[in-house]
Amino acid sequence: MKRQVLLLKRRVIIDTDPGIDDALALIFAIHSPELQIEGITIAPGNVKSEIGATNVLRVLDIVGNTAIPVFYGAKAPLFRKLIPATRIHGEDGLGDCGWPTTKRSVMEQSGVDYLIEQVKSSPKELTLICLGPLTNLALAIAKDPDAIALFKEIVIMGGAARVAGNVSPVAEFNFWSDPEAAHQVLEWSKVPLVVIGLDVTRQTLLTPLHLKFLKHQGTPLSDWLVKLTLHYLNIHWELNGIVGCTLNDPLAVLAAFMPELLTFQDYSVDVATDGLCRGQMVVDYTELWGKRRNARLATDVNVDAFLEEFLVRILKDDSVTVDMVHAYLQASELPRT
Repeated sequence: MKRQVLLLKRRVIIDTDPGIDDALALIFAIHSPELQIEGITIAPGNVKSEIGATNVLRVLDIVGNTAIPVFYGAKAPLFRKLIPATRIHGEDGLGDCGWPTTKRSVMEQSGVDYLIEQVKSSPKELTLICLGPLTNLALAIAKDPDAIALFKEIVIMGGAARVAGNVSPVAEFNFWSDPEAAHQVLEWSKVPLVVIGLDVTRQTLLTPLHLKFLKHQGTPLSDWLVKLTLHYLNIHWELNGIVGCTLNDPLAVLAAFMPELLTFQDYSVDVATDGLCRGQMVVDYTELWGKRRNARLATDVNVDAFLEEFLVRILKDDSVTVDMVHAYLQASELPRT
């Protein structure tokens, strides 16, 4: 008789700004049995909040999960005008590929109030995964810092330490979009902050080979995943000459339930808020500041293991296994990265 193993799910709230890689991250999270998604809050970033909320509902519709509540967060960065990344993600934020529309709407409660209420009702039981600018988190800290200190952990996709930025020579988009929010969160840092930056996400390239594997599955979901990701691949090639697209936000989701696939180091970290260095994540590698180490920074990742887990989980098909994906990639003559 097969022995059943009780899986203790990690309860998470996801703050996001979909965004192609945000949509991939949401599907990855929904299909990962280690996670129980309590709710999703919308940040302004890749698209306006209204579009981001619609995109989350569209994603939930297509994976058949309509029970997760969705909440509007802030309308704009703390002190700046929102500059969406539609050049990267398309006008609709999902690659303009005809992703199905939705008839559903978000909850009435504000995302900021939802974060505060939920963590107060479940102290030290919830993990917050931030996939976009940190506007909502900064507003929640300003409103009730003691409540937000009750999160078990906060995982942040943002920053570029020893690599170039993707929106300026030194800045990653999420931190650049609302640098004041990022600075405020890092300065506060009353709970463990895990930061997943471009240093590691740029190693995680989804290539045409991976899309070929998805296309071979021939399911309605895999067909939509291919359409969604093809736009992202084309933009990476057009703008950066890269044959592959970075899985920024899915890697942050992985860090919440499979951190053993990453390497981390604790550092004192801050974010520049203006001038040429707006949005730059500054890491005190030599401890010249003499400040406490306020962030756990990802420094390396097991790329092959992550990509195999990602492909298996995003499909949610019991017939597709990690061993199958591994064998497929090994047998191919095309490079995987």
